[in-house]
Amino acid sequence: MHRRLPFICFLVFVALHIANTATFAASPEIPLKEGAWNITLQLNPKTPDFLPIVQMLCLSQKEPVPIPAKNAGCRLLTKEIEGNTVFWVAECREKGFVTRSVGNATYDISKVEGAVQTMTSAVGKETEMRTYTLTGKRQGNCL
Repeated sequence: MHRRLPFICFLVFVALHIANTATFAASPEIPLKEGAWNITLQLNPKTPDFLPIVQMLCLSQKEPVPIPAKNAGCRLLTKEIEGNTVFWVAECREKGFVTRSVGNATYDISKVEGAVQTMTSAVGKETEMRTYTLTGKRQGNCL
């Protein structure tokens, strides 16, 4: 009977490891109420000649990154979730310009705050870098 004890301990270890791995493999949920969100990007530091960029986006647990991924030739390159915060890298291509953005958004159920840094380049032009403050609120259900 004592000979079986190491084998039983091994089986318990494997079962616990599989259960633990399955728990971590599931994508984490953030405190985000799904729906239509009004997202504002304000140039940082603020300048009087640059109005904030305001967009309405449909956000969900599956798609929590506040970028117009389906519009303007944008695509999400990476996405990571840590606690209440989503981190991402995205790229948009439009009319000879390539804009790469690195951002973060911290959710608190119906509001969000974060920051986005963008680098825009075009052939024959100097790369332009900008930093934005991101804020937003849930407005209702998606249409």
